[in-house]
Amino acid sequence: MLAWFKDDRLPKFQFTIKDEDGAVVDLSNPNVSAAVCLIRKDGVSTDVFTGGDITATIVDKPTGRIDYLMPTSGISAIGIYSGQLKLTFTDGTQHTERFQFEVKARLGA
Repeated sequence: MLAWFKDDRLPKFQFTIKDEDGAVVDLSNPNVSAAVCLIRKDGVSTDVFTGGDITATIVDKPTGRIDYLMPTSGISAIGIYSGQLKLTFTDGTQHTERFQFEVKARLGA
């Protein structure tokens, strides 16, 4: 499981979208028009970030590459978090990818 540390600033998630066979998905056909990343601490019913802080960057559509740069505020609570990368296509359909990561305490903290 991926791990960050409490109060890390600007960690980046790098995604390469692949199909069920492990082949990279060309996001230009069908065309991805938007990508957002929703993050929620396990056991909590609200997302950590909202508004413009959830926007992910479509880096390279043909290679399925999307990055999400966490806001400068970082995450201040240790624990397990679930994330969801939500892609919206120009025809209005959506696709989601789920992932999990842990936020740990720093040594000596």
